Order: sequence, then C-alpha cells, then structure tokens
Amino acid sequence: MLNDEWYNNDSEFAFARLQTSEQGLTNKDAERRVEEFGYNELVETGKKSPVVMFLEQFTDPMVIILLIAIIISIFTSIIAQGHGEDHGFIDAIVISAIVIFNAVFGFVQEYRSEQALERLKEMAAPRARVLRDRLWIDTESRNLVPGDVISLEAGDMIPADGRIFYLDR
Repeated sequence: MLNDEWYNNDSEFAFARLQTSEQGLTNKDAERRVEEFGYNELVETGKKSPVVMFLEQFTDPMVIILLIAIIISIFTSIIAQGHGEDHGFIDAIVISAIVIFNAVFGFVQEYRSEQALERLKEMAAPRARVLRDRLWIDTESRNLVPGDVISLEAGDMIPADGRIFYLDR
C-alpha cells in the first residue's frame, strides 16, 4: 500500500486503494484497521540515558577495531621501548582522539534526534474530527487509521498524513 505514487493520482484512486469512500469508515472497519496498522502515534523506542547513549557509540564494529588498534599500538610501544622507537604511543594518542571525537559527535547527533522526536510528539494534534458510520465524531488523533475521512478547519493542527479533498457538506 505504501509503494504507490499517491501524489500522482486523484482522490478516487486513494479511496479505492484504501477501501474507503467520502462517507468514511464504519467503527468496525476502524477497529480492524487499528489491529492491522496500529495506533496513529509516534512509537517510543524506550528512553535511553545520556550515559548509555554515549557508551553505545563504542559498540560500532569500526570503533572496536580502532580500540584494538590502540591496544596493539600501546603494546608494541612498550615492547619497542628498549630499542629507542616511541611511535606506538603517538599512534595510540591519535587513534584515541579520533575515537573520542567520533563518540562525542555520534552522541550529539543521537541526543538531538531524541529531542526532535520529543518536540514532534508535543506538536501532534491531540484530537481529530473524523467521519465514522456517516457521523462526525471527535476522537483522539491516535485512533485515526488509513482510510479515515477527517475534517479540518482554519487553525487546526493536522492529526495524520492524508489526502486533501473537498467534501461538500
């Protein structure tokens, strides 16, 4: 259902594809679609503490390889210490700086995306006016399903993705 070019077709295409009409859905259809598609809400994946987010930056396979390279550099530097060469410690410091920079950068990106998701959830419309069983009802926007016909008025927040069409009441 999601692979069609919705923007490139008319309202009749959307009605046919979603098995609905200008009269909206029945309550029974809506209940079935909630079971099939789930609720109209952003799914929270479980909040992570900032410490856990930071530590997870070190679980990437490439970062693990770099951490192993640090250990090898330090080990070879200790072994070669008696021979007058000390490049291993410098290599370890440079690799450590790269790993730390990568972890900080990844943490900042992930933390910002979590904050953006929280702001999106706050902006979501809490209620919607929907046509069910040929009657306009007021419901929580989380109860909207694909195929619902909703009513929008000036100043309303849009409660879900949708196709706009004019309904002559």
